[in-house]
Amino acid sequence: MRFKVFSLGCKLNHYEAEFLREEFLSYGWEESERANLFIVNTCALTSMAERKSLKLIRKLKRENPQAQIIATGCLAEINPSSLMNISDYVFSHSDKPLLVRKILQKSKEGKEGGIWEIKISDFSQKRAFLKVQDGCNKHCTFCISRLGRGRSTSRPLGAIKKELRRLIDKGFYEVVLVGLDLGSWCSQKYKKGLNDLLEELSQMKGLGRLRLSSLNPKDVKDELLELVSKNDKICPHLHLSFQSADSRVLRDMGRDYTQEDCFKLAEKIRGRSPYLGVSCDIMFGFPSETEGAFENSLRLLEILLPVKVHIFRFSPRPLTPAASLSYSISAAELQKRKERLFALSQQLSYRFRQLNQGRVLEVVLDKEKENCGEGYSDNYIRVKTPLPKTKFNLGVVKAEIKKVTPEETWASLI
Repeated sequence: MRFKVFSLGCKLNHYEAEFLREEFLSYGWEESERANLFIVNTCALTSMAERKSLKLIRKLKRENPQAQIIATGCLAEINPSSLMNISDYVFSHSDKPLLVRKILQKSKEGKEGGIWEIKISDFSQKRAFLKVQDGCNKHCTFCISRLGRGRSTSRPLGAIKKELRRLIDKGFYEVVLVGLDLGSWCSQKYKKGLNDLLEELSQMKGLGRLRLSSLNPKDVKDELLELVSKNDKICPHLHLSFQSADSRVLRDMGRDYTQEDCFKLAEKIRGRSPYLGVSCDIMFGFPSETEGAFENSLRLLEILLPVKVHIFRFSPRPLTPAASLSYSISAAELQKRKERLFALSQQLSYRFRQLNQGRVLEVVLDKEKENCGEGYSDNYIRVKTPLPKTKFNLGVVKAEIKKVTPEETWASLI
């Protein structure tokens, strides 16, 4: 009765993997690398993510021929046939809330179904994730995630507060609010939106800090910027899924903002504070991306001064409109754009981190190696700091940024 859960892809998947882990533990199972039951929470966002999911399942089956392999996640929803011959059971995303009970033949216990039956009381990392929204009503032409997770749905406010209370009581200092389209969270009953949710959660007793996961740039209005800039319970950090900063490309992507919107938002953010951390998603190689369109994305980054850029090469996904677009960008040009994006993102991160030299920041240390702690500051700088030789428990610390190199940021404990 030993199990192991593997999760690929987004924070939503990692949150749901935590739920599956807690379910197995509640029935007396032991978590172990030498398991006789493996659960793989797959990702299908890109062709690379799909290949990684399939490769992991085959590896587990090869190395553990007597074990049962269960596949779930977005690939199980979108292309279950790819998993049928290499796993023992395939559970769609909508079946995930009942996965453990069905496998253990305990499906009559508790409530039956409903995505918001997924809830957690603990987390296996130092920063806990709290899922508040799922699905998406937008129609981005390149995205397959909405096909895997369905239409947008918001978790009830009361359930969010109860779970946050459990996580605070467990000692989590930082809780990350996650959703596929986080900015669309709403409460019809109380007529509240994301800003109201943040205001209410930030007042909860004992809360350390909240962090927002990925946001559509269109959802970042002045009120949200004010909260992120001035509410000391909300991390001064935004992760923005720009994808591009060219109007034609954005139109072809089905995004709901323009090049002008991107640049206005970037200037507004930097006008607020030089220290507000920004991370973002940028896609390169979309079929209609000209050299000029690519340059527009680079110009946006130079204004934003991001601490981190998640760089994605366009990956045509089956069943999406963008998969049928004509494609003429050469492999050599794609490699060139990738290298330019990476080099610029490194330069800009270095400049942003240099601005923070000498500042004292709150850091949640989540990793320790050879008397060195590592973790994220409130504005999303990955910080390293020497630890005292005496016993030291990882968690929240105050640290002064002492040394910044192109690759690392070092601080000393206060």
